[in-house]
Amino acid sequence: AEIIAKIMYSECGAIQSDTEKACIAWVVLNRVDAKYGDTIAAVATAASQFGYIATVPVRDDLLKLSYDVLGRWAKERAGETDVSRVLPKDYFWYSGDGAHNYFRNVYAGGESWNYSLVSPYKN
Repeated sequence: AEIIAKIMYSECGAIQSDTEKACIAWVVLNRVDAKYGDTIAAVATAASQFGYIATVPVRDDLLKLSYDVLGRWAKERAGETDVSRVLPKDYFWYSGDGAHNYFRNVYAGGESWNYSLVSPYKN
């Protein structure tokens, strides 16, 4: 959870939306499920993949959000089908402009995720 919170800290900039922040966590978890690495740590700290910086602070709000997403992911892996996932399983990439992150299911180009799944988060 701390690794994901640190990535959110580095990758979310001024983003206010918890849904957008949660999508960062889902990209990491989607890659774990797709065997980009054996563990969250292996995927999250892979060279040139995410903005993981060991020395950034762990903000309470981001840690809480990380635990929430990890709990939903654990339920999904246990067979639950409606865990309020905010990003589909086939989205592995994103880019950002400081205000928003844009999630894609292809490495280059393609369309950005439209946030059409119902979000469990207020903002």
